[in-house]
Amino acid sequence: MSLRHADGIVFVHPTKLSFKDLQTSWTGYLESRFQRRMIWFVLYLLILVPSIMLAMIPGPNVIGYWVSYRLVAHGIVLYSLIRASKNRIPLASEESEILDGPIFTDREEAERVQSKFHLFGLKKTIRRARVWQRLRRRRKPRQTASIPSEEFR
Repeated sequence: MSLRHADGIVFVHPTKLSFKDLQTSWTGYLESRFQRRMIWFVLYLLILVPSIMLAMIPGPNVIGYWVSYRLVAHGIVLYSLIRASKNRIPLASEESEILDGPIFTDREEAERVQSKFHLFGLKKTIRRARVWQRLRRRRKPRQTASIPSEEFR
C-alpha cells in the first residue's frame, strides 16, 4: 500500500525505542525523501520545456511522453510525502520483543524476523548496512597539516 491511499500507519518497533524517537526518525526520513524527490521533480520540469518544443517535429515524441510520465509520478509521490508529513495519516506504534534481538549481527535472528514480518530483502539490506559500517570504520579522519611552532623556525 502506498502513502497516497493509507488510512493509518502502524510502526512495529523494538521495545527499547520510544514513540517520540520513532516519530523523529519518521519525520527525518520523510524530509530526506521529499528533498530527493523535489530535486528530481524540478529537473524533469526543466527537461519538459525542451521536450515540448520537440513535439513540433513530426513523429512520436517519446522523450516528451517519458518526461511527462516521470513528472507526474514524482508529483504523486510528493503529494503522498506532504500528506504523510502534515500528520494527515494517523500514526500508531506496536512494540515487538522479537526486534530487540541482535538482528544486525546474528544471521539466524535476521532470518527469523524476516519470516515473522514478511520482510523480503531484509537480509540483503542488513548485509549492505554491514558493508557500509565496515567502510566507515576503515575510513580515518583526515589530519590537517600542523603549523610549525615558533621554536622550530
